[in-house]
Amino acid sequence: MKICMLISTIFLVTACATPSYNYMPDVDLFSSPPLNEETRVSVGDRMLSQGKSVKREALQLDAPISISGYTLTAGLFPKTGEDNKSRYFSYTSQPRTDGFGNSLGALHKNVLMDPPQSIEIVKKSGKICIVTVFNVHTCRQRDGVSFTKFNQTGDDSFQQTLFYNGRIDNKVNIGYREYSGDMARPAFSNEVEYDLDVSNEVSYKGARLIIHDADNSNIRYTVVQNFRGIN
Repeated sequence: MKICMLISTIFLVTACATPSYNYMPDVDLFSSPPLNEETRVSVGDRMLSQGKSVKREALQLDAPISISGYTLTAGLFPKTGEDNKSRYFSYTSQPRTDGFGNSLGALHKNVLMDPPQSIEIVKKSGKICIVTVFNVHTCRQRDGVSFTKFNQTGDDSFQQTLFYNGRIDNKVNIGYREYSGDMARPAFSNEVEYDLDVSNEVSYKGARLIIHDADNSNIRYTVVQNFRGIN
């Protein structure tokens, strides 16, 4: 039998409950720049980016807050689940920045406190709580807390890119790279030269671009077809 201890302090309200892990983030397809629109980029810039991004709801703290022996740093805390009473969020052990430049928040505890497993926002009271591994909640009033959505790296994130490497004589060098999450996939990277004397059309993995002009500083082009999978 699980035993729940009720503790009261100036910040503290406790109860027994189990966090939910039923949240499914939004998965969006993206492609940039738009088709049939003239575009100019510099050497080293991306000419075409296409893929799948994961957008997740998150708890956002603009400043650290303390909850009776626990401290939440400023940052984003991704949502993990929801039930009819509360919403639940995850945390990192140390603040860090992910591949999209998002600042992820951390949860710290003092040595006397039980290990945490989740962050909870109670819907009715609006309180923010730390849920321990014993499913006991330590809570305080929700101050300086908001909610947002952010693009998140992860196994579901995928991106294909073409980028401009410059021009030698009448040949342009264009690189290809794939990313899974925020990590490049070395086995799926390549560089190809295209001779503008032969054709001003560049084609790679289904993508088609018309080159208008190019030098060792910039390239001006139009994307007429995306990589296979997005039209």
